[in-house]
Amino acid sequence: NHSGDYRVQMLAGLIESGSGSASAAEERLITASRLAPGKTEVYIELARLLGNAVIDRKGEAVKYYEKARALGADPVPDLEKPVY
Repeated sequence: NHSGDYRVQMLAGLIESGSGSASAAEERLITASRLAPGKTEVYIELARLLGNAVIDRKGEAVKYYEKARALGADPVPDLEKPVY
């Protein structure tokens, strides 16, 4: 059982996202962020997911992107313009 491994949760979230299951992807990525609150890549992927949401969730996307940046993540070009 690898449910406590943030990398497994993050990968599952990316797979869910790629298959069009945004809500399942969000759940997995939020779980990953709880398991590893200092891992910037999780917040980057949450920002990407929410920034591309069909309904307007850009405010949430900005929150996760800013958290990743505050934790020391480098700027992500594909998130700099679309999110802001």
